Amino acid sequence: MASVSRLDRTGVGPTGRPRSTSRTDLVTILLGMWVVLGLVADGNTHVNTPQLETFFTPSHAVLYAVLYSGYLSAAGWMGWQVLQQRRRGHHGLQAVPIGYGLGLVGAVIFGLGGLPDLPARR
Repeated sequence: MASVSRLDRTGVGPTGRPRSTSRTDLVTILLGMWVVLGLVADGNTHVNTPQLETFFTPSHAVLYAVLYSGYLSAAGWMGWQVLQQRRRGHHGLQAVPIGYGLGLVGAVIFGLGGLPDLPARR
């Protein structure tokens, strides 16, 4: 009888970087889908409501809550994975699990790109 534990790829890869578990990867995927859902919903609102020019609308509040809460959750989760690896003795880039490097770069770019999206006080 096959064991479920073979799905978990814990340990260290050939580069010395840690491997994540299947469960960790699944959580990461679901949080990424949360971000994409918010992004698609916001884009759909802008395409189908051309008169939407102000930030302060009920639909924007809901959409941004979904988009940015998803972003904070996904970025926080990936950051937590790095922190866990640091606690296990990995340092610098060696603490980033295999396959998470570009996700972390994307989280930083998304965060910086979201700054201009903040409403300006007038």
